[in-house]
Amino acid sequence: MARIVAHRTSVNHLGHEAEISRRIVAPTNFEYALDEETDTDHPAIVAMECSWNTKAMRYEVERLELVRRPEGEPVTSLMIRQIPVGEILALALNHVLTHLGRVRSNTVSGSFADAVHSFNEVKHALRESKLTDEKLEWVATLYEMSAALGNRPTQEVSSMFEVSLRTASNWVRQARDLGKLD
Repeated sequence: MARIVAHRTSVNHLGHEAEISRRIVAPTNFEYALDEETDTDHPAIVAMECSWNTKAMRYEVERLELVRRPEGEPVTSLMIRQIPVGEILALALNHVLTHLGRVRSNTVSGSFADAVHSFNEVKHALRESKLTDEKLEWVATLYEMSAALGNRPTQEVSSMFEVSLRTASNWVRQARDLGKLD
């Protein structure tokens, strides 16, 4: 099974926005297509439509479309089984949240890129400080951003703050205990 590497993609924001966590706002529906010229990992052109499921608190694939490439092989059941839907969905979420998602917290407001930039400006001071309300707000914000992207959020907090996983786990627990995380 080929690994997905999309050089260019297209994303269409189809609807309204939803709060996908306390601090993250993103499109409720979107279409995502791998570029047919640069995505040569698949024998067919792949596109999907995804929507936010409020009850399950996750994006789900509503429609998956495979189109035969010009002069390519016909779409077969074997070809369909080889499409790594989860990997394509992860790529789509990363693209959509990074470009269309917004962060709203007590410490930062703006795009995911704005949030990471703001965090990097205060990271060293926060890492060296005691466990303040501001630090726990950043822990919660980074945790939610990471979870929305489908990453391991506690590991991301550990990595971003450059602290041990145990320390990050303690901070996440304290953020939960204080009601900053669900």
